[in-house]
Amino acid sequence: MKTLAFVTLMMCVIIGSCDDPEGKWDEMKWKSETKFTGGYPHEVTLNAAGDSVSFVCTNYRLMGAQAFVVVDGYATYLEDTCKYWFDITWCDSVFTVTAEANNTGAERVFEVQPYSGDAFAAFTFTQPSMK
Repeated sequence: MKTLAFVTLMMCVIIGSCDDPEGKWDEMKWKSETKFTGGYPHEVTLNAAGDSVSFVCTNYRLMGAQAFVVVDGYATYLEDTCKYWFDITWCDSVFTVTAEANNTGAERVFEVQPYSGDAFAAFTFTQPSMK
């Protein structure tokens, strides 16, 4: 009888602990001194001479970020951003993107997707060329 009462109690706790029956996470909310658009993905324009921008997630602690480079309309996942013209760092609720000067003669585009558990966001960074 104690086992049945315990199981029943645990089921009530489990069922009642989820705010959303679908298990959806709240959208990640951001603030920054850098101007960026709302929506999905957020859009950010970087300075052609190089730039460093930071974003603070106001409702989650970041677990990580992944990056993609867009070349000829195709996205390529990057395992190590240090090999490219930009770098991504994150600590607690802040992620920072640092981009080198763009002397390529062409616009550069990359996407960063910060995440925390099942909550995700996307930022598309565009950097015009200095030439």
